[in-house]
Amino acid sequence: MAYGQHQSVQEAAKESGITLKFSDAQQKQENQIKAIRSYIQQKVDVIAFSPVVESGWDTVLKEARDAKIPVILTDRAVDSKDTTLYKTFLGSRLRRGRPQGG
Repeated sequence: MAYGQHQSVQEAAKESGITLKFSDAQQKQENQIKAIRSYIQQKVDVIAFSPVVESGWDTVLKEARDAKIPVILTDRAVDSKDTTLYKTFLGSRLRRGRPQGG
């Protein structure tokens, strides 16, 4: 998330009485997984993140589900066959090589 977006999201959350926690994963899946596990241990209300890659998420998403913490995926979906591992996906599902429009 760009700095300007990060700042505007934090300001909107503060105005709404929501506490946000951010982690800079430096575009590394292993860092995202560590952050998600940290949020699970902190018993946050919800986890929202943009996966840096599509595969390799099932284990940590199962941990979040088992902890009853809903997960929202943004920008990029995951390739898990188990769609119960996340509540929703916010983003586009454009396919390469397919024409756009009608």
